[in-house]
Amino acid sequence: MKINLTEILLETGSSLEFNKDLYLKDFVWQNENVSFKGPLAISGSIQNLGHVLSLKGSVRSTLILTCRLCLEDYEYELKLDFEARLKKDSNQDDPDYFTYTGYEIDLTDIMMEYIILELPSTRQCSDKCRGLCSSCGINKNIHTCDCINHIGEDTEPELDERFKALKDYLSAQNKEV
Repeated sequence: MKINLTEILLETGSSLEFNKDLYLKDFVWQNENVSFKGPLAISGSIQNLGHVLSLKGSVRSTLILTCRLCLEDYEYELKLDFEARLKKDSNQDDPDYFTYTGYEIDLTDIMMEYIILELPSTRQCSDKCRGLCSSCGINKNIHTCDCINHIGEDTEPELDERFKALKDYLSAQNKEV
């Protein structure tokens, strides 16, 4: 999404309001798909501060993410406010500024950076997600299974024979196993 800056580049202190929809392509981040249910609703303003432009705005959209526990897709409401400083195309890679060329700015890369920063670090469909059964792989949010290795049930989980010596040692030390 490109915004024409001709009006505000001519006079320091001038500003430009915008309210647009931006369609972004789905992408992969940290080996997980991130999809957009619809366009990003972006609104904000750009102000000419002399040697830099100040961009302030907000973004609203719905993302489709994959739960880390049950592997089902779920909707994540994206709501973020952002501020950025813009400089005319320069040879320096200054991480504090985004660059623009000519008389327009493309918001696509700026929005992608802010969206990536806003993604939850642990993507989980809900706090109550029970995940997949470690034995049979069934989604425990939808179905129940008859596997015996469920943590948190009344029966003690079956002990892997490889850990028997460790259990015996810790029991002898009066440490909880």
